[in-house]
Amino acid sequence: MKIKQLAYLFLLVIYANTFGQTETSKEKEQYFDFWIGKWNATWDEGDGKQGKGINIVTVTLDGKSIHENFVVTEGAQKGFKGVSMSMYVPFLKRWKQSWNDNTQSYYDFTGEFEGDRRIFKTEPIKIKEKEVILRMVFHDIKKDSFTWDWEASIDAGKTWKQNWQIFYTRIQEDKISNLSPEKPDFTSLIGNWNCIVSNLDKDGNWKEANAKWEWKTILNGKVIQDYWESPTMKGINIRTFNPKTGSWMNAWVNDQNNSISEIWTANTKDDGTIMMTDDKKSFEIHFYNIKQDSFDWKWDVRQEDGSLKTISKIKGTRI
Repeated sequence: MKIKQLAYLFLLVIYANTFGQTETSKEKEQYFDFWIGKWNATWDEGDGKQGKGINIVTVTLDGKSIHENFVVTEGAQKGFKGVSMSMYVPFLKRWKQSWNDNTQSYYDFTGEFEGDRRIFKTEPIKIKEKEVILRMVFHDIKKDSFTWDWEASIDAGKTWKQNWQIFYTRIQEDKISNLSPEKPDFTSLIGNWNCIVSNLDKDGNWKEANAKWEWKTILNGKVIQDYWESPTMKGINIRTFNPKTGSWMNAWVNDQNNSISEIWTANTKDDGTIMMTDDKKSFEIHFYNIKQDSFDWKWDVRQEDGSLKTISKIKGTRI
């Protein structure tokens, strides 16, 4: 193919994408948002036996694509693994999905909708001299559950045979109970974060490094545990909300010493900033500019004249 022809095709694709974006329905782009999360999967295998699996569905590519990672953990198909990528394509004005698994199967699906049913369907595929259409149907969709059917048709979609039915229930990993009912405070930070940490050295220079910060709930949602790891330090915070005082209580331990910090307290200001300090107010830690996918953090140490000096800063970005 000549260079001019390649350039023309490239421009055509860009034009199609640009034009299609003006026609995009935001509602259609969110048709599969219900699917995002971690799920237990169960199905009937007959003779009183049950198959089980785990399906982890996440958002990728700056929120434009949904990635599925499915594994069978129990039953006749134990060890089966499959992944898919699904995306709303503006210039096609429809959803598309590609699927492949460890049996070397590959399918290309197009999204359809029948009332509250969400469907991914193939074009006719020739299997054993027959034209077969395959489809997956999501239905009975609720906040924490849905049903998924794997169906086939050999009469151009007039009738369908169900080959596999899976019942999904959401894995409640991050239950939040008895924490902060009035203000979300630290609960908004639950999740995993990539961090850029800047520390002030003795010469007054800022040194940057990459770090990770993982937040989750434990003890049936009553406590938050977060794990910090940077090139120079690893540590764990235990945080819980005290309804009697209306404040958060925090204890810190790290791999640099063999002690646990005294109990620090934290409160939320009207602008959403979380400020944490000790009883002596010898320092202040601020979580600020808190958004769904980012936050800022700084550590201020009290000087002899009573002023505060920032010695460490963190910029967090949600994974």
